[in-house]
Amino acid sequence: MLKLTPLQRALLFYGADLPDHPRKWWLHEKLRQWMGVAVEGEMQVVRSGLRWSLKPSDYEHAGLFWLGAKDAWELHHLRSILGKGSVFFDIGANFGFYALTLAAHLDRDCRMYAFEPNPTTYARLCGHVEENRLDNVIATQRLALSDAIGTGNLIERSDNSGAARLGDDREGTTIERTTLDAFCGSHAINRVDAAKIMVEGHEVRVLSGGRSTLNRFKPALLVQFWAPALERAGTSAEELAQILRSLGYELFRLSRKQLVPLSVVPRGTDHVNVFGFHHARPFPRLEAGR
Repeated sequence: MLKLTPLQRALLFYGADLPDHPRKWWLHEKLRQWMGVAVEGEMQVVRSGLRWSLKPSDYEHAGLFWLGAKDAWELHHLRSILGKGSVFFDIGANFGFYALTLAAHLDRDCRMYAFEPNPTTYARLCGHVEENRLDNVIATQRLALSDAIGTGNLIERSDNSGAARLGDDREGTTIERTTLDAFCGSHAINRVDAAKIMVEGHEVRVLSGGRSTLNRFKPALLVQFWAPALERAGTSAEELAQILRSLGYELFRLSRKQLVPLSVVPRGTDHVNVFGFHHARPFPRLEAGR
């Protein structure tokens, strides 16, 4: 296990142990850049009672390592939606943060399906599931969900495992892909309460390949809007919003403890996570600002 320098330990204490405050992530990142602080290699940490093997230099891991948490408000609302016995699909699971965190919150009384096509990242996901003894709760799938069954090429970035994407490039890693409808049919899925879809611009194709499943179960959705990735994949933020609404979903943006109806489709360069709730499946516990 790596040993941290005094400066690294001080920054870790500030980030993970001291109380949160507005723009803490931004300030912490700027301090690390200004001081030239980086941690290379693997670190084993415990966060909220779960064991993780993280690579702090990986952008996808950095928040959990340095701040002890990530996507706090997304998880706040998912916890209000899911109850004991819930079924959750983590599409674009990466190292398993959402699936493991929610499984622990539900005291393992749930079923999680975690989809991650990247072989290296998938191995880390499986390691986390095994290390936390969640094998009987989380079913890991080395698959990409798309709008067709077959294979695809996965293009990776060494500094950000979350930026791996399906592309037309001949180089890259060959991975298997299927559709949400085909997977649910072959695995006799009879319930889906919520799904997270964060797949680097491939969101429209995931939804297109899951129309029957979404129409049948009407799960709550957490979908990432990132216009540059959507456009690179040949779609757009407008098309993503349109397909969600055509499936009967009302869209909400996060405002801390509130969810506010989405009036403007996110078109900028920021990642914007949007909740979708089917008009036929309301969630009375939801704190929604109207």
